[in-house]
Amino acid sequence: MQIPIPTDVKPGYREDSVRLCFGENKDRCLEYHCRGVISWPKTGVSGLALISGLDISTGVVSIFEEFLFDDIKDFESDVANVPLKKGGRHFFNEWWNRYHCNEYYVESLEVINRQYWNQITDFYEAGFLSNEPDIIRVRLSEEKLRREHIRHWLKTRRVQGDPRHIPFIVNHLDLMSKVPDTEELTGVKVVSLLLASFEQQPYEMPDPYDYQEVWFQGDAF
Repeated sequence: MQIPIPTDVKPGYREDSVRLCFGENKDRCLEYHCRGVISWPKTGVSGLALISGLDISTGVVSIFEEFLFDDIKDFESDVANVPLKKGGRHFFNEWWNRYHCNEYYVESLEVINRQYWNQITDFYEAGFLSNEPDIIRVRLSEEKLRREHIRHWLKTRRVQGDPRHIPFIVNHLDLMSKVPDTEELTGVKVVSLLLASFEQQPYEMPDPYDYQEVWFQGDAF
């Protein structure tokens, strides 16, 4: 499914929502509740973040973008012609500008969360981050149940993504489908965290009648 990257963001009609606008003319806007997910880097395994939006009118979650990183800070190699590798601090700013998202969900791992939170705080206090992100911990269920949960959301089309913008995640979900017993991959884990966040910290969807009243008072289309 093709899901474009928004070209503009406007205040939403409800608390914790924004209107994301699409197209060169920014003439088609939909209301979303946006939230991010982070799987921190580990030894030998890159970190992965995603940004998603819950469509207020349908309840469908779209995963818009992903970001692979090995540290919060940038990495500049001493080797000639090796480009600068962007650190995780960049997605916080980019996704704030594009989605006004400041809400990120992580696994409940106290030590590693504190380690990266300290780095984020340092970057924010040094002026490198536009906003101090809100890092929220969620609990993950047993791995087998997590995979069943993802399959159910995909089958019922409650979550979707565009392979052009989230190739790493799509590839890992495809591997999970083809090789069920494979070790949990990072792309699968971030989707598990995303679904867990909506279960443990759900967004209160508006009543359809109330929603239509608010929607058609605005300039969404």
